[in-house]
Amino acid sequence: MKKLIALILPVVFATAVFAQERTQRTPEERATMQTEHMTKELSLNADQQKKVQDINLDAAKKMDALRASSKGDRDAMMTGMKQISDEKDVALKAVLDEKQYSSYSAMKQERMNKMKENRKDSKPAEKPTQN
Repeated sequence: MKKLIALILPVVFATAVFAQERTQRTPEERATMQTEHMTKELSLNADQQKKVQDINLDAAKKMDALRASSKGDRDAMMTGMKQISDEKDVALKAVLDEKQYSSYSAMKQERMNKMKENRKDSKPAEKPTQN
């Protein structure tokens, strides 16, 4: 029993430490990760990759500025995020070919659906009304 506890305890502590160390990535890191993913999924050439990196970086910086300026105003933040996303889509449409943009749109829709599902699953249960 002591051996089992001695084996499990470090794993529990390591998991807790790892969970706490999750920090917000910089706009540059986020843009690079997005670009790498898009390069892999959409088979971007070198010229497209550079342009997509610039578009992703611009959008990431705008998102950070929006988060800092909205100060808890959820409606303003959601409106701003939608606008930034729309601008990014227009810029990407000019860089990607038709097939790539179609694949990008499908990936984006799939990501949105997953986020909706996660949000739906994490909502607390409604409290029963008392009459």
